Amino acid sequence: MTNLTIKGNFNEHYIKATILDIYLKWKIPDNIEEILIIDDKKHFSTISKRIPQKFRKEFKETYMNDPTSLSITAGDFDLIIISITQPNEQYLKKNKKALEGLIAHELMHVELRRMGFDYDVEKLADNALKNFIKSNFKRGEKKEYYNIFNEIKNQCTYVIKDIITNLNLIDVGMGDEMFEDYYNYYINQKTLKTANLNINSVKNSNICSNLSKKKCNEIYKKQLGIDVGTSILFELSLLPVIIPYGKEWINKGTRKYKKLINFIGDNYEILVRDIAEDMDKLIKMSFNSKFDKKYFQHFYDYIFKIAYKRIVLDQ
Repeated sequence: MTNLTIKGNFNEHYIKATILDIYLKWKIPDNIEEILIIDDKKHFSTISKRIPQKFRKEFKETYMNDPTSLSITAGDFDLIIISITQPNEQYLKKNKKALEGLIAHELMHVELRRMGFDYDVEKLADNALKNFIKSNFKRGEKKEYYNIFNEIKNQCTYVIKDIITNLNLIDVGMGDEMFEDYYNYYINQKTLKTANLNINSVKNSNICSNLSKKKCNEIYKKQLGIDVGTSILFELSLLPVIIPYGKEWINKGTRKYKKLINFIGDNYEILVRDIAEDMDKLIKMSFNSKFDKKYFQHFYDYIFKIAYKRIVLDQ
């Protein structure tokens, strides 16, 4: 039986009615131990003792490092956290449809994880990175570039999971609810995370006052990797909206999805124009793709090649 814990400034009837509607429209996966709904990360401690002891530290660190809504599974224990802690998330306390979408999104993650999807994608991701590093870097370069490519791999994995989750929500009739959440988050709130998005923010001439040319180039290459990596991660974060809902727009003519996709292009992708243009071919291909192992492999390789070109070849 699922234990529901609500802590913070919430209307409990509103929360329970939202979860009931999800059950009536779709379902609630069986045997989810905990659903925690909070508006302050301090409330995580409320359920700490109900988490199996061997997982408590891991679960707490996972949430506290990035206190956003998420689902966590360890062994047979599933925890869903709906974290409405930021000012630009407060619409979720009043917009029932958007909250349904967010909760259903996390429930679908659990459903897919139980089917082995997460394990399969993570294994494929590790092999994709290993093969790309081996094929494109000399022995002395592997350590230099590994961290940034590993971070990109991790974000790709997160994004693929979200894309497939949203496609499955659309298939079970919950796509509009998730769309409502995205619509409010991106359009109504105009949420922008724009820090460190200038790919060309570091110039050799600006950092080489009293350094050797070799040391100067090392610093420049490191900062360039950070800047390009940040821009790629930013563009990747938009793909769970662009690919599933763009696919629906292109293939079914769903006009309301077009508005959000265009808004994201005009207000978000414009911040990383070059990277967005690099990814355009992958996005368009995705609209008519089967989302299978072959697609995922291509996804990783495509993103790694963009990073390699921008960080290594173009410097």
